[in-house]
Amino acid sequence: MTGLEAEQFANLRSMVRSANVTVLGTVLSGGPGERINDAEGSDVDTEVMIDLEVRVDEVLAGTLGKNSETVTVTFGPVPAADVSPAMWRPVVGEQSIFALRRAGAAIPGLAKKDPRVFAQNIYYVVYSKGLIDEEADKTAFPTADQDGFARKLRGQDFDTTLQQVRAAAR
Repeated sequence: MTGLEAEQFANLRSMVRSANVTVLGTVLSGGPGERINDAEGSDVDTEVMIDLEVRVDEVLAGTLGKNSETVTVTFGPVPAADVSPAMWRPVVGEQSIFALRRAGAAIPGLAKKDPRVFAQNIYYVVYSKGLIDEEADKTAFPTADQDGFARKLRGQDFDTTLQQVRAAAR
C-alpha cells in the first residue's frame, strides 16, 4: 500500500506539517472501496481502491473533518482480480501513525481544492513514508525505500518515534 508519490518530503517535520492531519490510529476494518473502470476500445480493466477504517486514537497534528472519531484511509488502486482479505486482514487491530491528506484538499503546487471530493471525508497517506507502523514496539516502514529519514527511524522504539512526530508538529 502506498501514498501519493507526487509529494516528496526530505524529513519528518516537513511531512507532518504538510499533511492535512497526522493521527495515531488503530485499524478497525478493511475492505474493497471504489471501483475504477478503465476502458480502452473493447477492453475494460477494473481496479479497486482498498479502504481501511481507522479509529483516531490521537490527533498529532492538523485538523480532522467534523465528527471524525474514525477516518477512511484509502490505498490503491489494485487490479480487481488481486483484491482479497489477505490485503487488509494483517493490519486490522494494529496501531500506526498516519500522515494524511484529505481527498479533494488543495495540495500546494499540485492541485486545487475539489469541494465535491473534499466533502466525502476520505483520506490517503501523503507519501509512502506517511504510514509509520508499530511492530513489536518498534518503528517499521513496510513501504518505504532504504534511504532518507525513514531509514533513520526504522527499528527504533515506537514511543520515541511518536514523540518525534509530536515534536515535528510544533
